[in-house]
Amino acid sequence: MKNLHLESSLAVAQQVINTSSAFDLSISEIAALADKVVTASRSSELAPADTQKILQAMAGSFAKVVEGRAEFVSAHQQMIELKQDSDHAETGFGCWGDGPLVNPSIGKIKLAA
Repeated sequence: MKNLHLESSLAVAQQVINTSSAFDLSISEIAALADKVVTASRSSELAPADTQKILQAMAGSFAKVVEGRAEFVSAHQQMIELKQDSDHAETGFGCWGDGPLVNPSIGKIKLAA
């Protein structure tokens, strides 16, 4: 059984929430930028060839962020498994929601897998 320090575990849980939000925001922002590029291209009456490479590069970056998010989800799952083999009770690790562990500075966290 692993002995995890509670305050450190809470800090990790909060960072998991922050990082997950950052991935989702990045995905949303890339999609919004693609929309703006297409809208600007159409309103400027540019030929599709003029923006094709831009959109392809953006699609590539979008795919990489989504792949990075998948790797992050895998790392989060590994953190959950490590926590389950620890001295912490089943309290959850890294996502908002109901659960027995409540820290007034960050709110409630729950298991997400």
